[in-house]
Amino acid sequence: MAWRTDTLPLLGPAPCWDSLGDSTMSDLFGDRRTEVEEQSLQANPRDREPSYGQCRITSYKDDDPRRQVTLRVHRLDGLRGTDAHEWPQEFLAAGMVSLGDGLPGMTSSSRAWLALPQSCTGRDGTGRDEFTGPTVVDIGMGQAGLDTGSEYDREDRAALTRTVVEAANGVIREFGCSGTYRTPRTLPALVDRQDTKTNAPCAGSRASPSQRRTARLWSRLASATTAGPPGSASPVAPTPPSYG
Repeated sequence: MAWRTDTLPLLGPAPCWDSLGDSTMSDLFGDRRTEVEEQSLQANPRDREPSYGQCRITSYKDDDPRRQVTLRVHRLDGLRGTDAHEWPQEFLAAGMVSLGDGLPGMTSSSRAWLALPQSCTGRDGTGRDEFTGPTVVDIGMGQAGLDTGSEYDREDRAALTRTVVEAANGVIREFGCSGTYRTPRTLPALVDRQDTKTNAPCAGSRASPSQRRTARLWSRLASATTAGPPGSASPVAPTPPSYG
């Protein structure tokens, strides 16, 4: 897959598939020098893995790296289960909040994701559509963790929200599809964590605590992937694991 590396300011296309505007870059990195490593968007020709590309932006103070943001475009694997644990633990964690406004995604101060419409990405060619997860644009910035609700976290959460929406719109254009997502005007408040009650539906199941947590996380993903951009079909939610 083709990569290109650029140092901002650029005279050519905007970073990450010509998607991120100057104001979004400023919100993420301030006025620091940045370097962009961008992988072209295409399916893996060797083994047809559901992976499309990645873009990494690193900011520097003098010669020291200060902040790095990584964007990925990939289809969540519902067939072999490779995204059943690690991806939900990062991108459906307790510190994530829904993007709201009908957007099929979530955000925090360190992670964000947005599902692309199925009408744009199609099926994965396996013939087992019930196991096909949505194609998502996801963003990682630093170590994943709970938001504290501080002003810094709120600013980072807002910046990642704008970034994931702009990146998803850029990918939609790159794929030759129509429709755009709108950046939400406000984000829902953080949800307080609550202990599971002993009479809750999962309390008497044979699943282990970690399995029940994974099932709850996939349920959150399924409920979030319910809408696409105006004029497009909805993304397909993945099938959560079953533990009997």
